This record gives sequence, C-alpha cells and structure tokens, in this order.
Amino acid sequence: MKINKYIASAEAYSSPGWPDNIEDIIRLGMNEGDFISPHVIEYIKSLSIDLIARHYPPGEVPQLIETIKQVHDMGENVEVLLYPGSDNGIDNLIRTFSEPGDTIIMRLPEYGNTVLFAQTHGLNIQYIEVDPINNLSVDTLLQAYYKYHPAIIYFSNPHNPSGQFIPPSELNRLAEEAQDSLIIIDEAYIHFADITFTGALPLVEKYPNIAVTRTFSKLFGLAGLRIGFTTVNKTIAHHLRILQRIKDLTFISQMAALKSLEHIEEYRQAARDIMESRAYVENSLRELGFHVIGPSYGNFVLFKPTIDPKVLYERLHERGYITRFYTDSRMAKYMRVSIWKKTIMEGFIRTLKEVL
Repeated sequence: MKINKYIASAEAYSSPGWPDNIEDIIRLGMNEGDFISPHVIEYIKSLSIDLIARHYPPGEVPQLIETIKQVHDMGENVEVLLYPGSDNGIDNLIRTFSEPGDTIIMRLPEYGNTVLFAQTHGLNIQYIEVDPINNLSVDTLLQAYYKYHPAIIYFSNPHNPSGQFIPPSELNRLAEEAQDSLIIIDEAYIHFADITFTGALPLVEKYPNIAVTRTFSKLFGLAGLRIGFTTVNKTIAHHLRILQRIKDLTFISQMAALKSLEHIEEYRQAARDIMESRAYVENSLRELGFHVIGPSYGNFVLFKPTIDPKVLYERLHERGYITRFYTDSRMAKYMRVSIWKKTIMEGFIRTLKEVL
C-alpha cells in the first residue's frame, strides 16, 4: 500500500487532548475566547434539530458574507470565502497557489498547522529566524523573498506565539515588491491589536497577491463551531472555490457567526477587556521576575518563567489551569498563557504565586 511521501515524513499536529474533568479546568493553553454574546447563545438555543443536524448544510450563507463585507467596509474587488475555521482557508491557499517543490517562507516559530499544511503539500520551507522572536520586519521578509523566490510568504499577524504586530501600513511595501508571491496574512488575533478590526483587509482590494485569513474562534468564542473566512482579490477568488468544500460549512456555525457580527459592539468591548487583562498579566509576570516577550498584541502572553516550564505547567495543571509549554529547543524555556477576563486572570496569578 502506497503512502504519500510528504505525509509519511510529517508529524501530526498535537492537541492537549480532552481532560476527564474538562468542565472544572480553565483552558488557558489554546487561545480560545471566553465571551459569547447572550444574543448568540439564545439564538443557538432556538434552532431546531432539522436545521442543525438532520439536513446537509446549505453551503455558504449569503447574509453572512454580506455582513462580513459590511462590518469591515470591504470594497467591490474583495471576495469573501467561508471555511470551517481559518485553518481550512490557509490550507486551500497553499494547495491552490503552489505546487510540490515550490518554496514557502515563514518565520520560526510559527503556527504549527501551517507548517503541517506546507510539509504535506511537498513545499520547501525556508524559515526566517529573528532574535528576539518578536522582531520580524518587512525588510527581513523582503530579503528572504529575493533570496528564495517563494511561491508563498506566510506570517501570522499578530504573531503566534510572540504577540508581535506589524502595522498594516508597513505591509504595502511588501505587497508592492513581492509581486511574484502569494502573501498570506493570518489575522486570527487581529481583534486584540486593532480595535477597529480593520487590519490588512484594505490591502486585499489593491493587491491580488494578498490574502487575509480570519477566524471566529478567538474573540468571538466560537472555536467549537469551526467557522472562519478568507478574503482575496476578486481576480483570484475563482481558483480557491475548486477546493473550498462548502458542504463542510454547517448552518449553525455560519448563523452563530452572523449573529455575532450583528452585535459587533459587544465584541469590541470584549476586545478592550482582554487588552486590559493582558496588560495586567504582563505586569504581574514581570513583578514575579519572569522575562515577558512583549508587548503582546494577541489574547496571550509569552514568557520565560524562573523555574522549569514543564514543572510549572504540571503544578498549574494540578490546580486547574492548562497553559502551554514547548518541547522544541528554541522555545524550551518559554510558556504561553491565554488571556481571559481579568477576574479569571487574577485567579491565575494568585495560583501562579502559590505554586512557585
């Protein structure tokens, strides 16, 4: 039996698993959101079993696409494609705009699923290492572009796990010069960096080589429903529809996303609350003598504790908090904690002090 050689040489994306006492655990390791509008919750409860389970999904819900475009003030040359999570959108972009043997540029470290998508598509990954890890610049990206001539340039912005944010105003030059590459800007965490939620979306209308991916898993608290979207220039959108797999889009996930956008100001306030809580955590960690990589512009903070990260992870886990530690050598001394509302994070900091 033959196995695809690119899949055989890759390692599966690891998940923290499903703890037996999941309802008693505060999951600060996956960067999930902790707020869902009461309006969204009530709407989900009102749906019939026919709509959410018995029938095949209807494909893309047009009202959701139109609302996404209205909320973000997108122009006529921008097209929105829906996916069951932004991961699927990133995978589709990679498979559509590159071939096995092509090169993709990304920083190290970077979001693990994107690495997996590139590996299993047979791409040559050229990593960009910067020191410190929250110091990537457009100049560095362009140097790599001219050196490797990649089919794709990918970066998360804000960056996971460092929290670095490259202002979209600086990305015009990248789009102008790197015309021969598709530039994928993963904006899963944009809502915690830009309270207008605009990010790099205006670049999409101007540049056919820019693609921006978004998710409803973070700020909007819909990680379990799996819904996200990709925005691209209308001139290239038809290529992506070949692999879009719209039957994977559930009605409940799309309607929950739609209802969330209908109450966007509630989520804007939720983003402000996370920003305040994030500042509290960064300051508290510094007071404990930890080295904090910051400022973070995501709903998480990366830090280097004063004791072994794995030991600290296990102590916190025993007290009901799941965080994130790393096993690869470059990140082995670091931990990452997701940011929730301030009352939750105050409890986390108290527990952290107790277990040190």
